[in-house]
Amino acid sequence: MRASRFLIVALASALVVLLSVTNGSAGGVIDPNEGDTLLGRKGGVRYASDQQPFDMLSDAAEVEVGCGGQAWQVIGGGSVDGGAAATSWQTSDRPTDSSAEMGDIVPDDGWRAGGVGQSPAQLTGFSACVRDADLRYRSVILPAGTSGNREGSIGCAGAAWHVTSGSVFIATTGSWVHDSYPWDGPDADQVPDDGWQGGVWDANGGGGLFAAYAICARGEDLRYVQKGPFAVDPGSAHRHTVACRPDEHVVGGGARLGGPESVGRMLANHPSDRADADDVPDDAWTSRVYNLSGVARQVTAFAVCLG
Repeated sequence: MRASRFLIVALASALVVLLSVTNGSAGGVIDPNEGDTLLGRKGGVRYASDQQPFDMLSDAAEVEVGCGGQAWQVIGGGSVDGGAAATSWQTSDRPTDSSAEMGDIVPDDGWRAGGVGQSPAQLTGFSACVRDADLRYRSVILPAGTSGNREGSIGCAGAAWHVTSGSVFIATTGSWVHDSYPWDGPDADQVPDDGWQGGVWDANGGGGLFAAYAICARGEDLRYVQKGPFAVDPGSAHRHTVACRPDEHVVGGGARLGGPESVGRMLANHPSDRADADDVPDDAWTSRVYNLSGVARQVTAFAVCLG
């Protein structure tokens, strides 16, 4: 089955705004595959990466990683902010649509990431893509908040659909992603397969553009792995890798960090390679968070594995 051409936005009036966030350009042709490095294919999943240096003036960077062609659809993605933990953080990760595909507004063509860091460090983005899967792309612009500490979620909207990956986005300069992870909705089990949740620190005091995204699949063999919680010491960064089984291939993952969004940042959230016979990052999901507060915080790490 081909990917279902299905994009849901919470408010119809916000569609134009959301697409401009996703594409990042008006009128130009974007090729998300330009400059990509193909990392390999395992178990029907294609992994690629791309890098962009942080701007010397703004400290910002954006990178877009494609799926390699229209036959492939993005099922997950992530990024790594290079440089020192105290001066780098993520601002956005989301599936993206290529404006080169005229008349198609489904964000299935690749993964776009944004972050802050200091030159000469770089932002590295990753895409994980598949063929012939039944995928649904969900997104929502979340209501304005009353403070800079904000969190939100989006579900897969149907018991037959299960989340493969997701992300959150905050547009305001000086803001950051606090955490991002698969979400267990109000159903009979405790499996985090129902959607995506995340938190951000909004430097605009709750009025910045805050969006959540989820990629959901139907009819796929997915397993959700959770490790932790682990303590993150004050003023330190914590990295944890959650592995899939040898017969599985990672397509998503994340981290849930305790404490207010203002005192914790996400630095990395991406597929990774383990000690096996190849260099393809299909074996595990790695996340890294930074604790800005003066007390220890707890972090739980996740991986979504495709069998």
